Amino acid sequence: MKKFLLGCAAVVFSTSVANATDLPAKAPNVYKPAPAYSWSGLYGGISGGYAWGENKINDTFILGGATQKVKPSGGFGGLQIGYNSQFAPHWLVGGEIDFSAGDIQDDITVPGGATMKNKFDLFGTARTRFGYVQDRTLLYVTGGAIWLRDKYTSAPAAPVTFTDSTQYHVGWVIGGGIEYAVDNRWSWKIEYLYAPLDRSHDNAVFARSWDPNFSIVRAGLNYRFADGAASASYMPVKAAAPRSSWSGSYIGLHGGYGWGKMDETLVPAAGTASLKPDGWYGGLQGGYNWLFAPNSLLGIEVDSSFGNLKDSSPFTLIPVAAAGKIEDLGTARLRLGYLVTPDTLFYATGGAAYAREKFTFAPVAMSTRADHLGWTIGGGVEYKFAPEWSLKAEYLYADLGTFKDNTPVAAFTRNSDITLNTVRVGLNYSGPVIERFFGGR
Repeated sequence: MKKFLLGCAAVVFSTSVANATDLPAKAPNVYKPAPAYSWSGLYGGISGGYAWGENKINDTFILGGATQKVKPSGGFGGLQIGYNSQFAPHWLVGGEIDFSAGDIQDDITVPGGATMKNKFDLFGTARTRFGYVQDRTLLYVTGGAIWLRDKYTSAPAAPVTFTDSTQYHVGWVIGGGIEYAVDNRWSWKIEYLYAPLDRSHDNAVFARSWDPNFSIVRAGLNYRFADGAASASYMPVKAAAPRSSWSGSYIGLHGGYGWGKMDETLVPAAGTASLKPDGWYGGLQGGYNWLFAPNSLLGIEVDSSFGNLKDSSPFTLIPVAAAGKIEDLGTARLRLGYLVTPDTLFYATGGAAYAREKFTFAPVAMSTRADHLGWTIGGGVEYKFAPEWSLKAEYLYADLGTFKDNTPVAAFTRNSDITLNTVRVGLNYSGPVIERFFGGR
């Protein structure tokens, strides 16, 4: 399960207007009982709390093959943005993306006097929320993907640093919480999340591996951009206002082609190598759109892809090829678009990007499996060929950052830097799947 699985449920509201058969030609205003509160719409906010975890580290230089548990803990703060769809009076489904920074660390001394320091300073999640609504109170479960930046240093004897590495871990996260709306715009929440993250390893001059898990407790304050009071459909009207087919949630499939650059540095043992992995990939996406003006759209999209982008190239100092491969990749992005026609959307998009690197270099029995996290930007066009179906084509460029593993004592440096280009076509469905499952109309 430890892949970038970013499930995003597809749900949209469908509304209906009752028709009378015996009303006069000019029907009087019809009043409907107004709901006490609606959770539907786009929101954003701030959060903060306490996190703790456990990282099982195997560092052969200072541990001799044994595994040592380091337990970072500390406070953090951050931001979140999301979208809710309330349906079948008491049910809600939503998507949320968050980013946090903090000082979550631990320092230990192992037998023999060596020290190990581990710090988690940045993390974020992209999750689906599914909840039960009772007026202004929401109880929910949540799950999705998480990423975490891991900084590790070790020293066999102070003040000498032996290892200094920075890397990212990606995995899945699950949890739950409660949210309460204090008025039509503001709500507070408390939630708990648990995340087992991907294990990574780097067998270069010395073998090392990292296997972290992570727990989060936090409180948050959200601001709803749409008023939580009764919607227009519950007010006295003569006719129901038309509703845009672009607003709401969607889920879909995509496939495409990717090419990039993987710069590997292994000095002084082998020098540098520049690989150009390419290949086909495919996956899933889900998201939410908000039409905030007649022709302007803001959306959130999360996708997960699997493929086989690979290449091999020799190092500059050793004429033997090293092999690199990207099998998993994904993004969590905002979309800002403009409807040039009622059925055609042009959009720009940007956010976070992830890729899993697998790298091998047989002459020195070296293998690496590491997660990369960075940013992505791009654009595309989407066309609705039916009320609930659309086709899209898009291009994304991603800078996936650098995996760093420096060993000053041994005068050894290992860095891996990845950039990636992708083109894809996709098919989206925006029909009310979950609402119909729960008996909605």
